Amino acid sequence: MPDINDDFKGELPQEEPLVRCRIAIDGKLQRRLSRMSLLFGIVFSVVGALALVAYLSLTVIENVYPGTAGNLTAWLLGFGVPLLSIGLMLLFFTLRAIGNMEKAARENVYSFYQSCFFVSTRKGEEETGVVREAYSDCALVKERRGLILIYLQNGTFFPVEKRTLSASDAARLRELLPYKK
Repeated sequence: MPDINDDFKGELPQEEPLVRCRIAIDGKLQRRLSRMSLLFGIVFSVVGALALVAYLSLTVIENVYPGTAGNLTAWLLGFGVPLLSIGLMLLFFTLRAIGNMEKAARENVYSFYQSCFFVSTRKGEEETGVVREAYSDCALVKERRGLILIYLQNGTFFPVEKRTLSASDAARLRELLPYKK
């Protein structure tokens, strides 16, 4: 089966796109997409730190009054260290991804046609790339947090900002994209 990009030479079709929209791919968008990772990172870190504080407190009490804490100190240590570690790693990698996205800020311009869609990536006024994707390559389409997320079969996804679409464009886009129930 020939690749959809075989006949694509970097030129958009002559016809007018059915829907055209754009979105800034920057740290603000990354923060919106990473909200749950940040939340889990904070919760895991706080619970893990509290478990370690409780462990230290019970260790001191155990030294003063032997036999009072029992196996609770070992459980708190075994529970607190992994949670704190996971929470800190989640925070570190999520904040790093946000920082990297702020440095590499760009804009995606989407042109949706009847048979496929094009994504033109721009950095400032310079076009850095154009990708053509068939709707059959879409593995999943989800709407969340004011975005339409178009997941491809190769694992990448394209976010589309819903507030930049008119009601008729949003309806047409829902017809074009293969929403899976």
